[in-house]
Amino acid sequence: MGLHQKALDRLEDVICFINDSNEIIFANKAIEKFGLSKKEAIGKNISSVFPFLMGYTDKIFSNGLKSKKWVLYGKRKLYLVIQSQMLDKNVAMLVIKNETKFKDKEEKLKEVKKMYEKILELASESIYIENEEGEIIFANNAFSRMVGRNTRDIVGRRMEDILESREMKKIGNGKYEMNIHTKNGDSRLLLYSSYPLFEKRNFIGKINIGVDVTEERKREEKLKILSEREKNFRLKTAHYFFNPLAIAKGYMGLMAEELNEDEREKVLKAINAISRVENVIKNFVTRGEIAE
Repeated sequence: MGLHQKALDRLEDVICFINDSNEIIFANKAIEKFGLSKKEAIGKNISSVFPFLMGYTDKIFSNGLKSKKWVLYGKRKLYLVIQSQMLDKNVAMLVIKNETKFKDKEEKLKEVKKMYEKILELASESIYIENEEGEIIFANNAFSRMVGRNTRDIVGRRMEDILESREMKKIGNGKYEMNIHTKNGDSRLLLYSSYPLFEKRNFIGKINIGVDVTEERKREEKLKILSEREKNFRLKTAHYFFNPLAIAKGYMGLMAEELNEDEREKVLKAINAISRVENVIKNFVTRGEIAE
């Protein structure tokens, strides 16, 4: 086989040629990973070399064998991709690909994913994740409760399809307010922060983390109303105080002009005292402080 054999020996996958008696007539160097040399493999029954193929040999020479499975080989647990193909009526080619490392990584990633999903599920914040098309692919329990819908009714849909109200206001830095009417008829104001997700620099979606600020905004509105009432009260109070005081100062000023020097000084001191009272009222109205 010459060059062809050298090329096959460079492959990571095990490649064997098998005759119709299920005997190995060729094996590449990768077979050494299973504990025997190429020379030792020649002439052996395929099931004796690979016990996990016991019961599958008929498929090798019929419709072809295609299998992906975990197998126990000695003390090792391997995830193998096994395929066969007929080369002619008496010879079949068997390819065994060891994907254990890849599968282990995949399983670990699944475990990590489950762990993060559990963390997101337990979070008190409302969280949902969208793909690049804007479809929701994950929603935690807090989000489900907030919109009044079951998670099954949320995943796979767009936000605008879920909420009856589409009122959304951006407030900058990836934040936005959403005024929604839930399935239960409640009106809620949600404050969300949105973060883009990338994989190898490609945009794959975004994660949205929000809180219900309905009650907080109600309190803010109440405080605003109370603040306005207090401001109006101060202005009215100032008006009722300033007018009489200004009139009193005016009359006292006129009176001072007709008095002798000693009496005029006393009146001017009284006017100064009234001015100090005016300053106290002015500070109370403008700054809420009782001070001159």
